[in-house]
Amino acid sequence: MLWGKVASGSTERRRTATGVWIMNICIWRGARQIGGTCIEIESQGKRLVLDIGQPLDSPDAESVEMPRVEGLKTPDNSLLGVVLSHPHLDHYGLAFRVPPSGLVLQHHVAVALSP
Repeated sequence: MLWGKVASGSTERRRTATGVWIMNICIWRGARQIGGTCIEIESQGKRLVLDIGQPLDSPDAESVEMPRVEGLKTPDNSLLGVVLSHPHLDHYGLAFRVPPSGLVLQHHVAVALSP
């Protein structure tokens, strides 16, 4: 897991000296491996997840541990949703494990191309 400049797990609302809101970015998976991409973006106490992929070296999606992002196993109101960048398994392969109450967003063309 790699965090941006603000401390890991911080939900504190912070601004720069010029009044711009600080955004936290955490790379949960995909920075040191190919596939399994999962990036959490947080600002002002609200979060989005970019991709929830299956690692390429995993035998199946069921055997993969979900990233420790609050809201991916049980509902969490601060998680606004999961945005899928494109229809490759290493970017969307674990999306079916997001709770039914979770919002998963992708472009309509990506939906048409998905298996």
